[in-house]
Amino acid sequence: MRIASQSGFTLMEMMVALAISAVLLPSVLKVLPFLTLQVSRETQRMQLDDELWQLAFTVGKHIQRAGYCNGECVGAPIYLQSGCLVVQWDSESTGKWPVLPAAQPAQFGFRINGESLQTSRGAQNCQQGNWERITDPEWMVLTLFTIVPSPHDPAVFEVSLAGYLRRYPQVSLSVLHSVAGYNLP
Repeated sequence: MRIASQSGFTLMEMMVALAISAVLLPSVLKVLPFLTLQVSRETQRMQLDDELWQLAFTVGKHIQRAGYCNGECVGAPIYLQSGCLVVQWDSESTGKWPVLPAAQPAQFGFRINGESLQTSRGAQNCQQGNWERITDPEWMVLTLFTIVPSPHDPAVFEVSLAGYLRRYPQVSLSVLHSVAGYNLP
């Protein structure tokens, strides 16, 4: 009777494989925390990028609506000051820009205050009104908020925002969004 030959690894091959693993494993274990940290920072950088773009698009949407009037509205549709923007439009199509204490005031403001972006409904300028934070300064520090009219077209504005992560200050970004005010002269 013939005995079937068995194939497999020899003891020597197993010892060599274990020796190679023993040399490589500490190297891999040293790199793993670094890779995890890099992935975490990149994820937070992407979240910061998303947050800044979302803020820029929100401000841009208000600029696009600024000046709409279903009648004869009195006053300037846009009030710009360093680090602050107030826009107004006929939100109820009544032919005028309602103001406080109306139920739905048509003025919308954005300003940088300290390290965060604030918004206010019913504010007619950057000093008055009930301003509320729309960014969390514990997570993101906002360092720049500007709105500049284009030198070529006064109805086009450039919205600039910049900030960094409070926990990782080296993770900083800026965005620039150009937007046209459709209802502006």
